[in-house]
Amino acid sequence: MIFEEITATQRAQLVNSNPVLCCLYFARRFDCIVNAIELRKGPFSEYRMMEYVCLVEFQYRGSFRCHMLLWLEDAQFQEAKFAYGANVHRTLELIDELCTVDSCLVDSKSKFKTR
Repeated sequence: MIFEEITATQRAQLVNSNPVLCCLYFARRFDCIVNAIELRKGPFSEYRMMEYVCLVEFQYRGSFRCHMLLWLEDAQFQEAKFAYGANVHRTLELIDELCTVDSCLVDSKSKFKTR
């Protein structure tokens, strides 16, 4: 059975038939992602991840997902109120610095925009 050729229902049945294997696979992938985030030359460049909190959910369809909150070193947010109000420009600068989109992807994905 080739993964690309099975239906979503068949995929969910496979996941539900072996939840331990899926948990182990998810944990391995999650560890790899956290290790990549922790690198000094990782996706957050000079803002090294100091701490994180995550919530892992197991959906009925069989897939795992994780919501994370990261505490970044040197991000210059000493207080939560810094991110709002008069200092919102610094928040936006940090987001623009860390979140980028390759220009070739903007045009190819434009058909999916609904706003």
